[in-house]
Amino acid sequence: MNNLRQDGRFFLIFGSLISLIGMIWPHAIFWIASGISPQRASHSWYIDGYALPLETRLSGVYIGIALTLLLLIFAGRVHNWGFANPQILFVLLLGLMPMVIDGANAVLYDLGWRWFYLPTADLRLITGTLFGTCVTHLLLPVLNLNLHPPGTSPQPTDAPHLTQTGDLLPIILLGPLVWGIAQGSGALTWLILIGLSMSGLTWFVTGAWLLLFAFLQHPYHNRTPLALTLAILSLALWGAAHHLAGFTY
Repeated sequence: MNNLRQDGRFFLIFGSLISLIGMIWPHAIFWIASGISPQRASHSWYIDGYALPLETRLSGVYIGIALTLLLLIFAGRVHNWGFANPQILFVLLLGLMPMVIDGANAVLYDLGWRWFYLPTADLRLITGTLFGTCVTHLLLPVLNLNLHPPGTSPQPTDAPHLTQTGDLLPIILLGPLVWGIAQGSGALTWLILIGLSMSGLTWFVTGAWLLLFAFLQHPYHNRTPLALTLAILSLALWGAAHHLAGFTY
């Protein structure tokens, strides 16, 4: 329980720190995000005329990741490594498809080819959030299984994150919830969305580093802070390379 409280506090402090940086030095956040997001005006979400640093679809994906991790932390399930039953796994896989379909339709539209419906920012945000939520539930057991072998702390349990169909309700509701928040105005709404999206991005890259450490059989002691540091540096360096090369999407 202490580990879960620490996880929750650290996550909230980290997200708040990103929001604070966004308020004091927004160009730094946009500079870092530019390495992975084209930041096209036509594909961005605006709050009172101010764009989010990640394009709408990516914002949805990483907000979905951040909110799912927060829910699992406070539910006491974030360290579980058990896989859900086949029916729930099928629903999670099915939850990836709306963004895939919407993204494919948007590409056809951008290329001037035959498209099936007019892409909208609302659909990008909702389907992106659903994708981020589902992919977190699919990948987190794999991460936990590799990060916490016997003798390490905290020890995960073999219980799945999702045990019954009722657990799927937050997954269904997160997309509309995020969309509702994004309808707001003012600096607070903008900062909340920045904090969630950039936190989700950072933790996703941190997870990738942790899996690399597990593959390389890196010593387990204190490797999460190292992975987080490398994740932040990776994003900063990628943004720097993007600007130095004068690369535009």
